[in-house]
Amino acid sequence: MDSEHLYNSNVHSDLKIHTRLAGTVREYVRSLALGVRQRKLATAVGVLISFSLSFGVWFMTTDLCITAHPVTISTWFTRRFSPEICTHKTVCHVYFTLPEDPSTSLIVNFQTQDKPLSGFVDFRLIGSSQMFVAQANWFKMEELKEVDRFVFWAELTGLQPGAAYSITPGFVDLSGTHLAAESYKVKTVPSHGNVTFVAGGDMQNDFRGDQMSKVAASHDPLFVLFGGDIAYANSNLHCYRRWDEWFYKWDKYMRTSLGFSIPLALTIGNHEAGGDRARTREQVKFYLEYFPQQLGLKDVLPKQRPLFHSHRISNHTLALMLDTGIVEPFIGEQSQWLEQQLNRTTAEKKVASYHYPLYPAVTLEKFMTAEEKLAWVTIFERYNLTVGFENHFHVFKESKPIRKDKVDEDTGVVYLGDGAWGVDGSVTLINPNSWWIEETVKKAHVYVVTVSEALFHVEAYDSSNQVLIRLTKVHH
Repeated sequence: MDSEHLYNSNVHSDLKIHTRLAGTVREYVRSLALGVRQRKLATAVGVLISFSLSFGVWFMTTDLCITAHPVTISTWFTRRFSPEICTHKTVCHVYFTLPEDPSTSLIVNFQTQDKPLSGFVDFRLIGSSQMFVAQANWFKMEELKEVDRFVFWAELTGLQPGAAYSITPGFVDLSGTHLAAESYKVKTVPSHGNVTFVAGGDMQNDFRGDQMSKVAASHDPLFVLFGGDIAYANSNLHCYRRWDEWFYKWDKYMRTSLGFSIPLALTIGNHEAGGDRARTREQVKFYLEYFPQQLGLKDVLPKQRPLFHSHRISNHTLALMLDTGIVEPFIGEQSQWLEQQLNRTTAEKKVASYHYPLYPAVTLEKFMTAEEKLAWVTIFERYNLTVGFENHFHVFKESKPIRKDKVDEDTGVVYLGDGAWGVDGSVTLINPNSWWIEETVKKAHVYVVTVSEALFHVEAYDSSNQVLIRLTKVHH
């Protein structure tokens, strides 16, 4: 082979090598670029998934409301697609609370979404054409952000005992339009003779609670002593609609056979305060604003309204509404007030309603110390309390008559409870063997009380309106 041919052959071979090398490099670069693009795509997909998850979590939990009995969950978004109960240009949530003397006075409460110029309540004796007008005080619920809510209350005084009244609340909006609710019928408490009322607490906010309300209303009570855990909104501002639902149902179901609305005296429960003990007034949402239970509170900030108060029932009974350390301490101002109220009353029958039991149907007693329990029990026994209405544990309970921490059939105090206005107590671990327990069972119930100068009679009714117990004390 000549040298020229050898040279050409070598050049051709080198070109092949370089061509293959260049192809390999190009393939490597192409695959490298593809890998970069793929990694960018994967990164982008990862970022998108992460963003979507974060947005979804925010979307599903922002302004979260979780209620109990029954458990419901809502957010700002889901609430946008559910109808409002309290709508614009209407008077919402008319309800009545007991002042100190419900024989001659009454507190009328209502709400609206529209800013008012003024509020009023027209009222008259049923059967009379003479109309009276009471000015309504009002304030805005500034802490609510999703809706505007204005809360009114009016004090009706100088009423006749044992009389039936027609009551029409309303307001004037910023345009000068007068907006009024339907007329409601309410009875005042008589100055003497028989009075029937209902006691209970811990309300299930579904058909089970509705059924217990129907049972309670069927006995035509003049009022209710409610021992806390009302709407189970857990003091969460985003759960305002649970309160709206509660007011709607109370108005619907708590009317007597003749259509009379049934007023309330209430005590605070842990689900009103959003915690078990030592809550501050600022932590309590809704309850203090919604339930004035004394006259003369116009110049008192709603958050500063009393959490313990008394109500004179005719000439024979005193009802004491107490706070079991949820906000107000057991010992101190409240215990001193309690003793003063019992010491000065001339009423022979004395009842107390409160949330945490002193003598529960369960063994768990973490909600008070031995010293706190002893302070109240000592006062109750010193002044011969007739009955303590207890709540919280969602079961039926009747205690034995108790004095000095032992059974005393003649002079002992009876404790009834433990709060089951429809709430299912199936998970509660009752202890029927406690020495103070006369009877306990896992049943929803309310207590129907009839009291007069000579008689104190209690019957417990279950959700089928069947009697669970009867208890009678005769006073001569």
